[in-house]
Amino acid sequence: MKISHSQLESARANPSAFLKALKDASNEYKGRYSRYNTLKLSIYHFHKTNNVTRALHYLRDAEERGFRRHGGKELAAMERQFENYVNDFYALGSAVAQAKRKIEFPLGGDLLITGEIPRLDIVPSGGYLLCLFQKRRLPWQHELRCPLLQHLLALEWNAPASDVTIAMYAFEPHGYEFRQFTKREINDAVTEALSLAKQLS
Repeated sequence: MKISHSQLESARANPSAFLKALKDASNEYKGRYSRYNTLKLSIYHFHKTNNVTRALHYLRDAEERGFRRHGGKELAAMERQFENYVNDFYALGSAVAQAKRKIEFPLGGDLLITGEIPRLDIVPSGGYLLCLFQKRRLPWQHELRCPLLQHLLALEWNAPASDVTIAMYAFEPHGYEFRQFTKREINDAVTEALSLAKQLS
């Protein structure tokens, strides 16, 4: 069974409602423009080109294509969020190893954790940083996906889980929060995820 790391909390909260929502979502139109997705794509463009000016042009062009009648306020807010992100990234001092990384990790049984990771960094002082994004700052430290991702990325890199830190970047208010999960927290998360997969299958 495949489940995106971004959907784990919904599945965890109400497995039967989650399965119904998945079925309903398969019939929905998915072509609607999203400003948040445009902001993220502009950030990925920045990491790909290492060029702030080109990424800002990408942001403006995408916004113009998406909303041809906006009054400029939304674009100004997106530009501010983009610039805050770039400044916060430079202040962090880590080096991006991969951006917009697609994942499909076997966790056990027939469960595959899938989805996209915005950023994987190498930390100059040693270790790795797995960066996730939030539109707005919300509590995230108890999300099931976080210890799972720490564990799965450590396995892929053949590193101890203690070498991987989860970073959550929020755009409003902008900034990072960090958490490193213990071996016990990781083991508990793996057990819960496998149990959840059985309920969903």
